[in-house]
Amino acid sequence: MTQPNPIDFHLFNLYPWHRSFITFVVNNQVPVTSLTNDEDRVLFSRIAEGDEEAFRQVFARYGAVIHPFVLSIVKQDAVAREIVQEVFLRVWLKKETLTTIDRPGSWLYRIASNLSINQLKRSQLEASVVAQIGRKRNQEEGADTLTTALDGRELRRLIDRAIDALPPQRKKVFALIREQGLSRREAAEKLNISENTVKSQLAEALRSIQAFIEQSTGTYIPIILLLHCLPH
Repeated sequence: MTQPNPIDFHLFNLYPWHRSFITFVVNNQVPVTSLTNDEDRVLFSRIAEGDEEAFRQVFARYGAVIHPFVLSIVKQDAVAREIVQEVFLRVWLKKETLTTIDRPGSWLYRIASNLSINQLKRSQLEASVVAQIGRKRNQEEGADTLTTALDGRELRRLIDRAIDALPPQRKKVFALIREQGLSRREAAEKLNISENTVKSQLAEALRSIQAFIEQSTGTYIPIILLLHCLPH
């Protein structure tokens, strides 16, 4: 059975109750819906075969509950959202290994915990000279390429580049709906086009972003994950 590394609380000023809470959630898989562990394992097996609907179900089930769990650790909503994105990005990118996971819920919480703890560690080290030396050394040794290390931040940078590359009309539609929060009807009225045209342009924009990322990295990313990473 494959499991992430144990949680490392070293160097963190966490209260004892906070440590206990994290350990309890990870080890006991706090229930979030009526789905059983066996049903989770079936979904993981389907994801391992590239089933996007199964991925959507797991994302819908766990995304909303992992976010407050992560937020309770990192204390910053934007950072918590990034970590949730990273959790599910890892699920998809490592989908071939999911059939070896015995307790999917606990596994997801453990990944979220490790990423959260690592984020706290990075935040502390970034304020020190040791971190500065480490970053310089990493730069000198060279970073991993996209094909070997696609993470949440790099995905968002690629999304920004893909949006910039959209045709003008498609980019306007995308900006009005995804970035300014207009409805399709409001966007149609503002651009003096039909609502169906807005709908098709938005769908084409999403497909273009998806294709741009796949072409740039060789990695296919499901639309559900892109939607979570897109500007709001």
